[in-house]
Formats: sequence, C-alpha cells, structure tokens
Amino acid sequence: MYVDLTIHLADLKKKLGADSLSFKQASQAFRDHPNLRAYLDHLGVIRLCTVDVNSFVDTMDITHRTEEGGSLEIMPFIHDKGIRVYADPPIYIVGHRNFKGFGEVPLHDWKELLLDAGISPEVIEKVKWYLAKHQPIDYDQVPE
Repeated sequence: MYVDLTIHLADLKKKLGADSLSFKQASQAFRDHPNLRAYLDHLGVIRLCTVDVNSFVDTMDITHRTEEGGSLEIMPFIHDKGIRVYADPPIYIVGHRNFKGFGEVPLHDWKELLLDAGISPEVIEKVKWYLAKHQPIDYDQVPE
C-alpha cells in the first residue's frame, strides 16, 4: 500500500532527527527522483520506489510470503547514494513454493510480467538463474 511520502519523511525527521543518516538519504532520494513514492509492504517496511529506475535496477531481494500461499517475491532496486531505491511497484510475485516437495514453481508468465513493468534485463536474468537453481522436485520423485 502506498503511503504519503512527505508524511514518511516528516516521521523520519521526528523520530530520528534531521541529522540522521536515514532521514538525509531519504530526503536526498526525494530530491533526486521527482516521481519517488513510499510503499508500505506486508512486513511493515516502507520502501522508496519510482518507475524511473525500473530499467536500471541491478539487484534484488528475494523472499517468500507465507500468508499468501508461499508466493516467491522479488524486490528489484538500485543503490543510490547509500539508499535503496526500488522499482515501482516494488514487489513482483514470480512463483511459489513447491508444496509437494522442494524448490520453486515459477509462474508461467513471470518473465512477461517483469518485461511489461520495464524491469532491467539484468534482474530478469537473475530471476531466471534463481528459478533454474531451485527447480521444483516433488517428494515422490526423490529416490529413497
């Protein structure tokens, strides 16, 4: 869910102080990226994001969302002056856990989803590599 960025910055300033590194970095990101938005994720973390970096993102976080049936999520971002600036939207579901065994079951259209969002080829390759290294294997396929 998106939250008001100016309120987030004011909260950072109030809680951490105007001299805090977190406040200074977030304020600088706001000045550097005119389309910057604040996104409150399911973990309670506010992620600064903008569509302006989608084609430049070069790394990502990978996580599983247990309350959503084990969905496999990526959060692509760039490092910009010490702060992470995420793609917008900041979270993409590319698959889910294999509940019949090990590994990840990719969504059939995960690549198109990322291409449509303008996510960089570098991140798409990283997702492809991750999914290849975590191919689903059902318990009944494992030799005893």
